[in-house]
Amino acid sequence: MRKAVFIKIGGSLITDKKGGTLSIKEGIISDIGADLVDIIEERRIILANGAGSFGHPVVKSYRIDENGMNPEGISKVCSSVDHLNKVVVRSLVEEGIPAVSFPPRSFVYRDMSGNFVSFKEPILNMLRLGVVPVTYGDLIFDERRGSSVISGDDIPFLFSDLIDTAIFLIDMPGIMDEKGEILRKMSEGSLNLVKSCEADVTGGILGKVKKGFMLRKMGIRVVISGFSKKGDIKMALKGELGTELIP
Repeated sequence: MRKAVFIKIGGSLITDKKGGTLSIKEGIISDIGADLVDIIEERRIILANGAGSFGHPVVKSYRIDENGMNPEGISKVCSSVDHLNKVVVRSLVEEGIPAVSFPPRSFVYRDMSGNFVSFKEPILNMLRLGVVPVTYGDLIFDERRGSSVISGDDIPFLFSDLIDTAIFLIDMPGIMDEKGEILRKMSEGSLNLVKSCEADVTGGILGKVKKGFMLRKMGIRVVISGFSKKGDIKMALKGELGTELIP
């Protein structure tokens, strides 16, 4: 089976992450689905959506990032991120995408060393059937802390042997330099140009870029791109939009 494309739909792209309100940009999700209809004719896809305002503020309010032993907080966070994912999957199905939700807490946990332990055979089998798995930023069981956050940006590492490309869709056109211009190609030596200014329990844009370079070292092509209209994902796949990470 040919390797798949991983696409992360940023929480900042589909929710009011900066404002913190529980609103969902369903028009953007529909446009993404319309783009994917064409892509799935040629490539298998694994999707993940970020939690945005449905995850980060709730995690902070219950201090899950500091104390994973909080049953009420775990329940509230999981309920919130589940709701967002259900809206994403429903919208994709309406666009003709054979999407199926896979909550990370059901197939991955952290061991005592902080490493991810995953059971990915169900997702692999769904890919073989032509289904598009849709996972997301979530809380997972943690042997050391009780629970901890897994970011949508962590998901491609779980499937690194199944993918050859990772596309991260964000609410900016790409990675910008100090002049506000898009870096079409970015090497690891340019990390000092990236500043993580957003309140984010998963590391913000800087954390995303660092993880992107980790994937690049594993031989996976990585593009960080904006999305504003149908066709943008296809352009990012072709290297015509966003920032591609290079050795």
